[in-house]
Amino acid sequence: MANLLTRINKASLKLLEPLSLEEVYAVITREVVKLMGAEHSSILLLQKSKLVRVAATSPVLFSYQPRRNGNLVRIFKTGLPFVANAEETIKVHPELGQLNIKSILHIPLSYGKKSIGILTVYASRKERFTQQDLRTLKLFGSLASLAIRKSQLYGETKRALDLRDQFISLASHEFRTPLTSINGYTQMLYNKNKNSNSSEAELIQNLYLETNRLTNLVKELLDINRIKTGRFAYFYKECSLVEIIERSIKNISFTNKNRPIGFNNQIKGESTLVAGDYDKLLQAINNVLDNAIKFTPIDKSISLRLYSNKLSFIIEVKDQGGGINKGELSSVFEGFYKGTNNTKEGMGIGLFLVKNIIETHQGSVTLRSQERIGTKVQIKLPKIIHD
Repeated sequence: MANLLTRINKASLKLLEPLSLEEVYAVITREVVKLMGAEHSSILLLQKSKLVRVAATSPVLFSYQPRRNGNLVRIFKTGLPFVANAEETIKVHPELGQLNIKSILHIPLSYGKKSIGILTVYASRKERFTQQDLRTLKLFGSLASLAIRKSQLYGETKRALDLRDQFISLASHEFRTPLTSINGYTQMLYNKNKNSNSSEAELIQNLYLETNRLTNLVKELLDINRIKTGRFAYFYKECSLVEIIERSIKNISFTNKNRPIGFNNQIKGESTLVAGDYDKLLQAINNVLDNAIKFTPIDKSISLRLYSNKLSFIIEVKDQGGGINKGELSSVFEGFYKGTNNTKEGMGIGLFLVKNIIETHQGSVTLRSQERIGTKVQIKLPKIIHD
């Protein structure tokens, strides 16, 4: 019995590897043949209300399909294994005679309490399959069912994500042209009325801020698509981190006039130059500060600290917001992830962009958070080392 379990375990371990659905089929049919000392095997799965043979070790097995009221359909419906009479099966399907089959064993494949298909083993030995063979195949069949369903679910998820990304890409490009026009006209109205105290001027200012916010959101959607398709271009030069931070604070303060950000620059008398893309680094720090403001009550403070060690510059942004659940910390850098308690506006892509930008600059981003206390984001960027 111990030897049997070892053989089953060895066969099923190969199903734990990341495999496509076709690769899963190939592993199952190959391993079950070795496990059972048989010559051939095949897999039938329910597809559009029909049992369809999706994999087999011989082309001959693809040459016949289950009969509407045949044994295979009955096995699928009852969920019970069945040792078929090989001679009777060959009479109905004479093409199987090419394989010198003497014994046939069918095992239903199921996920939960639902049948999903049938795994069949064909052997040339004359003796019928034993109860031990039946137990072996049932156990392996359970593992095979899990592997098939896991791969199916992964494929369905991937197709859904690909469709989502395609939609976002098309929608973002379509939004871009009219937004450019709207933004231009809004900018003209804002510049013309920014020194006025009229109610119309206040409405125009709100329109200007919201248009900018929408433009930035569309830009982020385009950026995330470019990252996934490898078209997110970087243009490197020497940049001053202090200049980037001060520009970011100025940008954020412009749209959040009542939310001061404390900047503690602890680097005195030392260059803060990094090799990087100025606009991308600015975008990363903008996103971190924007998140801090979004989740921090208006009466609480937000601080940014810049310091260094021997090899790196370190930027720390600390807020006093509601914090992040420990179970969600590992997911906050995923694209389109929003926490379960997050009711704020946005699509959950800000930190995904931050992580991609900083890691492309050979840096790192870490996040520490405590619920009801706040969150600290730490960005490390390598110094320029002059030989």
